[in-house]
Amino acid sequence: MRRKSRFFISIVFLGTLLLIYYCQINLLGSEQSIQNSINIDSCLSYYDALAPEWSNDFYDVNQANLTPAKDVIELVTRLTIFSQCLQRNGKRDKQRLRDIEKKLFPYIDFERLESDEVNFWHTNTRWNGEVHHASVLEFDRKDHHFVRSKPVNFKTDLSFWENWLHSIIQSGSRGIVVSASDAQVHEIIRLLRILRFLKNDYPIQIVYNADLSQDSIKLITKYARNQDSTKYPSQEIWFLNIHNLLSPKYSDKFATYSNKWLALIFSSFEIPILLDSDTVPFVSIDKFYKLEEFQKTGVLFFKDRVISDDLFDPPQLEVLKDIIHGCTGINLLDESKIRDNIAEHIREPTVARVLENMLIKKYKHHLESGLVVLHKGKHLFSMLTSISLQFSPISEYFHGDKDFFWLGELLSNNHFTFYPVDASNIGQLGNVVSNENSGEYYQICSVQLSHTDKDGSLLWLNGGLNVCKKTSWEYDYEHSERLTNMFPDAHALRKYYQSPVELEGIIIPDTNISGWIKSGECLLFNYCTLFKEGEFGKVIKFKDAEKRRLSVIVDIWNETIL
Repeated sequence: MRRKSRFFISIVFLGTLLLIYYCQINLLGSEQSIQNSINIDSCLSYYDALAPEWSNDFYDVNQANLTPAKDVIELVTRLTIFSQCLQRNGKRDKQRLRDIEKKLFPYIDFERLESDEVNFWHTNTRWNGEVHHASVLEFDRKDHHFVRSKPVNFKTDLSFWENWLHSIIQSGSRGIVVSASDAQVHEIIRLLRILRFLKNDYPIQIVYNADLSQDSIKLITKYARNQDSTKYPSQEIWFLNIHNLLSPKYSDKFATYSNKWLALIFSSFEIPILLDSDTVPFVSIDKFYKLEEFQKTGVLFFKDRVISDDLFDPPQLEVLKDIIHGCTGINLLDESKIRDNIAEHIREPTVARVLENMLIKKYKHHLESGLVVLHKGKHLFSMLTSISLQFSPISEYFHGDKDFFWLGELLSNNHFTFYPVDASNIGQLGNVVSNENSGEYYQICSVQLSHTDKDGSLLWLNGGLNVCKKTSWEYDYEHSERLTNMFPDAHALRKYYQSPVELEGIIIPDTNISGWIKSGECLLFNYCTLFKEGEFGKVIKFKDAEKRRLSVIVDIWNETIL
């Protein structure tokens, strides 16, 4: 059975390569050969050969699936071929194009688009109450202030996503995007405080799926705009309701972290920076656009904690190997040659290392999605692939949305990389008592996951700026003997959890020797890391001036919300 599965995957991969080659061959020839090459309708004939019932429908986690690798390879292939076909010239069959899109992207309400276009489109509401429905927002390219909006001009001879990229978002536009519902309002307000402190001048778009109340919008607007000054500038904030774009059958499936896909893809910016509501930047937003990794690839991904005690089980790992082989051609059959074959096919060392960690060490956690920068003009179809993966037979292999970001890129054979600095732990530096007197020995235990620049300076963190963002004090107090001994009751633990963090330093652990260890606090979201001088880890101790600056940011974030 296993051999048959491998054989099928090899056939699918070879067929996909041949078709993509056939679609792309004109790129290598002269202008005459371009004109005579395969046109879009010929390319789309691929879908005519598929079974009539084919669809990239969302996978039901309650249904059994005996061929997960085959199903994922097929859905990725269908998306890849469509992306390639859109690059072809020639006359288009509009209805054929739309029929294919309906099956590829069942979560888009194409029926409403065709029958009631005016009410299909999204609605943008500006901080001053201006409502811009079915409109394209335009911002100044230098100082990013709002210039105007203009009506959407949907061209029926183009695909939905071609329209989105070229007609519905402003070319080259940049801005901050946050996915939101009523549950994240206080975190968003705290994030806005930090952005104002950093004098952010990029527009901010809060994206929601009909789950943000008018009271929440008013409260967010208040904290984005009040007490305007040069040191604490008001923010150009917008609220984007994308509910109408979604098919009613699928709208509710985009819950919690899945909403981030909608925020990233449907935001009004071609080059958005996606922030979690509990993300805290410590540098100018412009810094992230200027990082070399983004400039080189059009995407910026940061690494996650390396968790060595949460691993793929053998059947899951075999499925993932089959999928990666089927979509990229990397030969993963021979265990002894996996590392060499990855190095041969993957030109980015950080991506190669991530693949090794997954396929050899069986690690599940690789990417931290609290801050993502993405050029949709270069990476849109990779993200559409990520959405399909999020709702595919491998959805339960991973935790949340995080690792589908980079898997979408990998399986689409797109060029991407990770920021090379490993994730770090930030907080109070605790001295570790040891019988050895061989240098400094520190420990940090915290919820916050931090990310540093190559020079060691702090870029951003995820997890907010209090000791524990979870309302888990009663559970933790009841289930942790250590916490029971430290605090007189759950109320005292609550007070501690809700207190501001103290940022004294950072530890980047050497995970080959001493990795991330759960402390038992904060619903198991608190991790400890170690540094031992001359042996393992890296420590960054903040100087007094930096401590004061960070303390100001912590205090601003923790101010009472009235």
